[in-house]
Amino acid sequence: MKQALAAFLIILIFIVIFRVLEIRKERLESEIYLHNLLVQKEEFKIENQKLEKSIGYFSFLENLEKEVKAQFNFRQIGEKLIIIVPPKTD
Repeated sequence: MKQALAAFLIILIFIVIFRVLEIRKERLESEIYLHNLLVQKEEFKIENQKLEKSIGYFSFLENLEKEVKAQFNFRQIGEKLIIIVPPKTD
């Protein structure tokens, strides 16, 4: 009877130890996942600030017009456009 009880307690201890190790592993994985989410949150926060700055810049018609002209060679009616090509260097 004592041997059966001892065997049962040993098995129970192994099960508890195994479960504790599983819980620690899950906790570590959760902490890594949380850390990655916090890093991603900070990256999104920085990106959001840049976008808000751009929105503020482009909310002025003069800035929007300047960017459209620079990127798309846009010109208004009667406005001349000169494209300067740098000379080739050998």
